[in-house]
Amino acid sequence: CKSGSQIRSVAAKVRTQEDQRCSARADLMLSWRPHEDVRWAAKVVELAERGISLDVLLDFYGQLGREGSQMPHYRPEQHTTADVVRQAIIPATKQQAQCYATILMGAEVRPDRMVTHAWGNLFSTLVAAVVADALGDADYCLAGYLLQTDIAALRQMLFRKGTLSRTYWICAFSVDQHGGICAANPGGDRDPVTGVLHPVCDCGKPKYFNTTDPVYEGRSILCEMNKFTDMMTYLAASGPDFQQVVVVDPGFELFSRAWCIAEIAQARAAGMAQSLKLSAKQDIAAHADRLKDLRVQDMKASRPEDVDEILDSISDHDEFNARLHDMIFDKDSGLLSAWMCAQQRMEHAGRLAAMYFSERSPSLRAFFACQKQELV
Repeated sequence: CKSGSQIRSVAAKVRTQEDQRCSARADLMLSWRPHEDVRWAAKVVELAERGISLDVLLDFYGQLGREGSQMPHYRPEQHTTADVVRQAIIPATKQQAQCYATILMGAEVRPDRMVTHAWGNLFSTLVAAVVADALGDADYCLAGYLLQTDIAALRQMLFRKGTLSRTYWICAFSVDQHGGICAANPGGDRDPVTGVLHPVCDCGKPKYFNTTDPVYEGRSILCEMNKFTDMMTYLAASGPDFQQVVVVDPGFELFSRAWCIAEIAQARAAGMAQSLKLSAKQDIAAHADRLKDLRVQDMKASRPEDVDEILDSISDHDEFNARLHDMIFDKDSGLLSAWMCAQQRMEHAGRLAAMYFSERSPSLRAFFACQKQELV
């Protein structure tokens, strides 16, 4: 156990770090200016108004795997976000040829959170992590369990907490896939259950990639996939409450994805509050050595041009790598350190609060019974 002086020292460091974050956010809010190209600036604002509520996200998730749905063969333990985008989201939006968030919400919506995640991760993990954020949980174990066993109990918990209407910016829903990737499957990706090639879309809408004309300094003005960090900065500058949720898959592949690292670095620079969502603390020990060798030069992306664009935007790769390691590993201010502190708090407060509902839900009773057995 830590002594009283050690606890006070840690608390003082935490306060200092929060003060520094708030100061960076305040500076951004005072200094931010829109992009000098009005068309670029307009596209950033358009992207920023595409939030999706957790309530609507759960409705969408609940339809997957059902007869008559876009993806009746959906399996939560097998299908990734990429699978769901290709086989559910793109077909469902083909007629309107626009982003799914706006269609589902019926209007433009400003998001409360930016969700950073990898498309190669299970879609069920993405949704579970978003739910965990709304529940105030540091890990997504409980959320993932209830998604598969008792969504009604989960909705009741979120309703009582007042976060069912919280809005999130999730690229799978918030980007117009018909303005980019829908017409091709360059990797020959297949469904993991049926083995069938991912379908391509014939909507006919013009496509805009990183260098598609019109361009500003070589970068496409109408492309949506090259403006995530600009959009994050705009939203962070527009108000003090916009935050980032980082969805870490059990294999920690997120930390090898170029855009994910770029988004984490941009959120830190903008003074955004950041929170990791992990499946369990054991995952950290299993992958710590590999994470310590992270280099931005080794990052990957579905589209190679994304890696090139991100690397070109970083003037000193070695300096960036040093800052990246500090962001993740620093014992006082790193993302993993913050997660460990939050996880320790939630092990007690969050679980005790959730226990209230277990009296009414057989699924919750079963979950907590398993938790107790694991501790024995």
